[in-house]
Order: sequence, then C-alpha cells, then structure tokens
Amino acid sequence: QDGCQEIISNIQSMFTEGSSILHSALSGRAYFNQVTIVVPPFWSEAKCNNSITTPTGNTPYKSWSILIVPGHVVQDSSPHTVQSKQCGEQGEEIIFQQHFFTAWNTTKTRWGNTSKLLVK
Repeated sequence: QDGCQEIISNIQSMFTEGSSILHSALSGRAYFNQVTIVVPPFWSEAKCNNSITTPTGNTPYKSWSILIVPGHVVQDSSPHTVQSKQCGEQGEEIIFQQHFFTAWNTTKTRWGNTSKLLVK
C-alpha cells in the first residue's frame, strides 16, 4: 500500500498530541490510554516501515470508532461522524478519507491542528 507509512505515522501523531490536549484541557481527567491501529492484511512491515502484528483475541479491534476509507483528493474529504442517536450521545464512528493522512500539508492548511480537530 503506497502511503501506509505516512498514514500510520500521522495517525500516531494525531492521537499522541490529541491525548496531551485532552489531558491539559480537562485537568488530567481524560486522555487516550491506548490506541489500536488495525491495518489491511495486505499492508506489509517492509512497505509500511512499522511493526505489524496480527491482533490477538483480547485486542479490541472488531468494532471501530474511527474508520479511514479510500477517497480522492478532488472529492470532498471532510472528516465526518455517523450519528444516529440524540444530540449529546456517542456517535457510531468518525470517518476520515485516506487522503486526509497522506496529504498532510494540505490537511493542516485546510483544517489547522489535526489533533484539536480529533478531540473537538
């Protein structure tokens, strides 16, 4: 997968900084303790330059909170939520297009601090 190293790195950066922002903004009451990134089975360690392991039975990965989907730069690539419940209740998922993580400079120019966008 072209761009997999960049996608993984940018997701890690977004969550690491986002965790610090949450921790600071909420006086230490919230942060991301653990984030599991599940990648497609055809992504290789060599291509992605990351250690990729098969999730074990106790790894919470069968349902996701954030989904990264293929998309095209020309199409609207706005991150969005799937929300079928009442206002103020947790939504089903947050969706980002893959290009959000591979065109990082464009993403930051359009959206500003991506970590703040994540924790908003």
